[in-house]
Amino acid sequence: MENIKNRYNEIAKKNNLPSWEDLDREYELGYTGVIMEISFPLRFVRRRIGDRLAWAANFLQGLLQPNPSSLVSMHESKFFNEEDRKKVVELLKVFMQTERTNLSLDIANSDEDSAKWIKDAHKKWSESKKDLLNLTEKMKTGWKQDVKAGKGAYFG
Repeated sequence: MENIKNRYNEIAKKNNLPSWEDLDREYELGYTGVIMEISFPLRFVRRRIGDRLAWAANFLQGLLQPNPSSLVSMHESKFFNEEDRKKVVELLKVFMQTERTNLSLDIANSDEDSAKWIKDAHKKWSESKKDLLNLTEKMKTGWKQDVKAGKGAYFG
Protein backbone atom coordinates (compact mmCIF):
# COMPACT_ATOMS: atom_id res chain seq x y z
CA MET A 1 0.00 0.00 0.00
CA GLU A 2 1.24 3.50 -0.79
CA ASN A 3 2.33 5.99 1.83
CA ILE A 4 -0.72 7.82 3.22
CA LYS A 5 0.86 11.22 2.64
CA ASN A 6 1.32 10.50 -1.07
CA ARG A 7 -2.15 8.99 -1.38
CA TYR A 8 -3.73 11.97 0.34
CA ASN A 9 -1.82 14.49 -1.82
CA GLU A 10 -3.03 12.72 -4.98
CA ILE A 11 -6.63 12.96 -3.77
CA ALA A 12 -6.06 16.55 -2.62
CA LYS A 13 -4.97 17.64 -6.10
CA LYS A 14 -8.11 16.13 -7.64
CA ASN A 15 -10.38 17.77 -5.04
CA ASN A 16 -8.58 21.11 -4.60
CA LEU A 17 -7.83 20.35 -0.93
CA PRO A 18 -5.03 21.71 1.25
CA SER A 19 -1.80 19.74 1.01
CA TRP A 20 -0.79 17.12 3.57
CA GLU A 21 2.03 19.40 4.69
CA ASP A 22 -0.30 22.35 5.32
CA LEU A 23 -2.72 20.19 7.26
CA ASP A 24 0.09 18.47 9.17
CA ARG A 25 1.31 21.88 10.42
CA GLU A 26 -2.15 22.65 11.79
CA TYR A 27 -3.47 19.27 12.93
CA GLU A 28 -0.35 17.13 13.49
CA LEU A 29 -1.41 14.39 11.11
CA GLY A 30 1.71 12.36 11.78
CA TYR A 31 1.72 12.77 15.55
CA THR A 32 1.79 9.00 16.03
CA GLY A 33 4.86 8.60 13.84
CA VAL A 34 5.18 7.66 10.21
CA ILE A 35 1.94 6.19 8.91
CA MET A 36 2.58 4.03 5.90
CA GLU A 37 -0.69 2.22 5.42
CA ILE A 38 -4.23 3.34 5.86
CA SER A 39 -7.18 2.41 3.72
CA PHE A 40 -9.07 5.71 3.80
CA PRO A 41 -6.78 8.76 3.89
CA LEU A 42 -9.62 11.31 3.71
CA ARG A 43 -11.34 9.76 6.70
CA PHE A 44 -8.07 9.78 8.63
CA VAL A 45 -7.44 13.46 7.87
CA ARG A 46 -11.07 14.38 8.60
CA ARG A 47 -10.88 12.68 11.99
CA ARG A 48 -7.63 14.45 12.92
CA ILE A 49 -9.16 17.83 12.03
CA GLY A 50 -12.23 16.79 14.02
CA ASP A 51 -10.01 16.11 17.03
CA ARG A 52 -8.73 19.70 16.90
CA LEU A 53 -12.24 21.12 16.55
CA ALA A 54 -13.50 18.99 19.45
CA TRP A 55 -10.58 20.20 21.58
CA ALA A 56 -11.44 23.83 20.72
CA ALA A 57 -15.14 23.28 21.46
CA ASN A 58 -14.27 21.76 24.84
CA PHE A 59 -11.99 24.71 25.61
CA LEU A 60 -14.75 27.18 24.71
CA GLN A 61 -17.38 25.30 26.68
CA GLY A 62 -15.14 25.55 29.74
CA LEU A 63 -15.09 29.32 29.36
CA LEU A 64 -18.88 29.50 29.22
CA GLN A 65 -19.53 26.95 31.92
CA PRO A 66 -16.50 26.69 34.19
CA ASN A 67 -16.06 23.69 36.43
CA PRO A 68 -17.11 24.89 39.91
CA SER A 69 -14.63 22.44 41.46
CA SER A 70 -11.73 24.10 39.66
CA LEU A 71 -10.22 27.24 41.14
CA VAL A 72 -8.48 27.86 37.80
CA SER A 73 -11.69 27.58 35.75
CA MET A 74 -13.68 29.74 38.13
CA HIS A 75 -11.00 32.42 38.22
CA GLU A 76 -10.45 32.47 34.45
CA SER A 77 -14.16 32.86 33.81
CA LYS A 78 -13.89 36.31 35.41
CA PHE A 79 -11.42 37.47 32.74
CA PHE A 80 -14.16 37.82 30.09
CA ASN A 81 -16.84 40.43 29.54
CA GLU A 82 -20.23 39.97 27.87
CA GLU A 83 -18.85 40.77 24.42
CA ASP A 84 -16.18 38.08 24.89
CA ARG A 85 -18.83 35.55 25.94
CA LYS A 86 -20.87 36.31 22.81
CA LYS A 87 -17.76 35.64 20.70
CA VAL A 88 -17.20 32.37 22.58
CA VAL A 89 -20.80 31.29 21.86
CA GLU A 90 -20.39 32.20 18.19
CA LEU A 91 -17.17 30.19 17.90
CA LEU A 92 -18.65 27.27 19.80
CA LYS A 93 -21.57 27.14 17.36
CA VAL A 94 -19.21 27.06 14.38
CA PHE A 95 -17.11 24.28 15.87
CA MET A 96 -20.06 22.20 17.07
CA GLN A 97 -21.93 22.44 13.76
CA THR A 98 -18.76 21.39 11.95
CA GLU A 99 -18.02 18.61 14.43
CA ARG A 100 -21.57 17.22 14.29
CA THR A 101 -21.32 17.13 10.51
CA ASN A 102 -18.10 15.16 11.01
CA LEU A 103 -20.03 12.71 13.19
CA SER A 104 -22.57 12.21 10.40
CA LEU A 105 -19.75 11.63 7.92
CA ASP A 106 -18.30 8.95 10.18
CA ILE A 107 -21.59 7.12 9.81
CA ALA A 108 -22.09 7.79 6.08
CA ASN A 109 -18.46 7.11 5.00
CA SER A 110 -18.54 9.25 1.86
CA ASP A 111 -15.11 10.24 0.52
CA GLU A 112 -16.67 12.98 -1.60
CA ASP A 113 -18.41 14.50 1.42
CA SER A 114 -15.25 14.03 3.50
CA ALA A 115 -13.27 16.02 0.94
CA LYS A 116 -15.80 18.87 1.07
CA TRP A 117 -15.79 18.76 4.87
CA ILE A 118 -11.98 18.92 5.06
CA LYS A 119 -11.92 22.03 2.89
CA ASP A 120 -14.74 23.69 4.84
CA ALA A 121 -13.46 22.74 8.31
CA HIS A 122 -9.90 23.86 7.54
CA LYS A 123 -11.23 27.22 6.34
CA LYS A 124 -13.35 27.65 9.49
CA TRP A 125 -10.44 26.69 11.73
CA SER A 126 -8.11 29.13 9.95
CA GLU A 127 -10.65 31.94 10.24
CA SER A 128 -11.22 31.23 13.94
CA LYS A 129 -7.61 31.11 15.07
CA LYS A 130 -7.33 34.88 15.57
CA ASP A 131 -10.36 34.89 17.88
CA LEU A 132 -9.03 31.88 19.81
CA LEU A 133 -5.67 33.58 20.22
CA ASN A 134 -7.40 36.73 21.50
CA LEU A 135 -9.18 34.62 24.13
CA THR A 136 -5.96 32.94 25.24
CA GLU A 137 -4.24 36.33 25.43
CA LYS A 138 -6.99 37.53 27.78
CA MET A 139 -6.39 34.46 29.90
CA LYS A 140 -2.64 35.10 30.06
CA THR A 141 -3.23 38.77 30.86
CA GLY A 142 -5.77 37.85 33.51
CA TRP A 143 -3.23 35.79 35.38
CA LYS A 144 -0.80 38.70 35.40
CA GLN A 145 -3.28 40.76 37.41
CA ASP A 146 -3.19 40.63 41.17
CA VAL A 147 -4.97 37.51 42.31
CA LYS A 148 -6.70 38.32 45.57
CA ALA A 149 -8.68 35.91 47.64
CA GLY A 150 -12.21 37.12 48.06
CA LYS A 151 -14.45 36.57 51.04
CA GLY A 152 -15.20 32.89 51.35
CA ALA A 153 -12.34 31.84 49.05
CA TYR A 154 -11.50 28.20 49.48
CA PHE A 155 -7.87 27.22 50.06
CA GLY A 156 -8.11 23.54 50.88
